[in-house]
Amino acid sequence: MIQAGIRQVVVAMKDPAKHVNGGGIRELIEAGIDVESNLLEREAQRLTAPFVQLMTNGRPWFHAKWAMTLDGKIASRCGESKWITNESSRAIVHQLRGRMDAVLVGIGTVLADDPLLTARPPGPRIANRIILDSQARLPLNSQLVQTLAQAPVIAIVSQKAPADRTEALQKAGVEVLAIESDANGRPSFVALSEELGRRRMTNILVEGGSEVHGALFDANLIDEVHAFIAPKLIGGKGAASPISGLGLELMSNAICLDDSKVELLDGDVYIRGPVRRIAD
Repeated sequence: MIQAGIRQVVVAMKDPAKHVNGGGIRELIEAGIDVESNLLEREAQRLTAPFVQLMTNGRPWFHAKWAMTLDGKIASRCGESKWITNESSRAIVHQLRGRMDAVLVGIGTVLADDPLLTARPPGPRIANRIILDSQARLPLNSQLVQTLAQAPVIAIVSQKAPADRTEALQKAGVEVLAIESDANGRPSFVALSEELGRRRMTNILVEGGSEVHGALFDANLIDEVHAFIAPKLIGGKGAASPISGLGLELMSNAICLDDSKVELLDGDVYIRGPVRRIAD
């Protein structure tokens, strides 16, 4: 810009990367260019929030996604979940997958549904498929392993996972990543988020189920929510809800979304928005 002779530059927000530290703006000012800062700063912060998260906290931006019935169930009491939402909602999910660095689910979802976790049609990014699999139970004949040529698969195991299972997965082409365990003996979400941050992954789509979302919620790591609600009732005391885990005791402590958006998708309701942090 200096060489091009530009006279004025408008900057919405400063680059949060530590190695930049306002250096670009200083160079422009020293070159005699008029620099106006902080125009539409809030909007710019919303657009760049995942990148800012990675640069300042060293971890990715976790998008929690689920589909549920009107009475808050993500599956029947027998575990059946295809399909809760309609084709329009599922098309949005594929669009989300196509702009993520990774899609993350638990081994329970894999064993129950044998998903592909790919974007169809493909998006601008090919997301890593991350499986929380403490005991390395990912079947070698699963769609995930059988489609490694389409997208990488990373199995997150505990440090006590059986060696024969981890070796079998590695031979099949799956990356096996041992992560320190939490109090429940499962791979720690905090340790995982730090590792994914070191790998410079920015956006992670977490597709559940309820135990994975619960662990993410209890660790205060949900950054954005994508909830698809179908106008259906299924009932059942034993039917799973989107978020389990320990949860919160008081309604006054409930986590709220900031600037949430609501969209109708041929009868389904799509609610999305970033989580409002207490520091805000």
